[in-house]
Amino acid sequence: MPLRTWNTKADWDDAYQSTPHEGNDPLNPVRLGYERGALFTEVADGMFGTRWSNVSAHFNWPTTTTIAVVGCGFGWGIEALNSLGYANVWGDETSTYILLEMVTVDSRTGLPNSLVDGVILSNDLTGNAGRRQFQRDSVGQNVTFDVVATEQVLESLTDQEAIDFSADLNNLIGGRVLHIVTPLLTLQQDANYNWKTLDDWKTLIPGDSFASMTGEEFRD
Repeated sequence: MPLRTWNTKADWDDAYQSTPHEGNDPLNPVRLGYERGALFTEVADGMFGTRWSNVSAHFNWPTTTTIAVVGCGFGWGIEALNSLGYANVWGDETSTYILLEMVTVDSRTGLPNSLVDGVILSNDLTGNAGRRQFQRDSVGQNVTFDVVATEQVLESLTDQEAIDFSADLNNLIGGRVLHIVTPLLTLQQDANYNWKTLDDWKTLIPGDSFASMTGEEFRD
């Protein structure tokens, strides 16, 4: 079984937590989680914009590249890619929390949680039927993706589940499979996840590519 289901807000908040300070006052910390107002601001370093700008530049993707983002959450990575000129981007997300809260308005920004919910599907990509349906509903029956990228998915899987999921994704496309992961940084990281260094992930699944969550380190 996956180590995390990602079906609750707490799962997402724990993974993306940050603690900026209101008015830069160190005595007044404000704990933020998976929120548009936190992750799309300078306080959070523009996480998704920085990530996808670095990743697309590293792999030198033309703007015509057809991309699937798996585990896309509210689709902020898709928004970032769209802003970089990539129009052919689709997402897949099966979290019940995310699917229920897509159009909920974020209190800090006044915007819906997702501005791209129309291109986010909820197919189970571990089965042939789900993959075929995802392909039909996104790019079309006879079109393959140039890139399938997972966003911090592997950390929630066991090693064997990660290997099997990689095989499922490779059956979806004819091109590159890329995994964006949070590398093992310290033994203090949450033990409920499967933390590895980028080198360890590459050893486990040598045919795929890996990038750190900021897009600053790669194992091609």
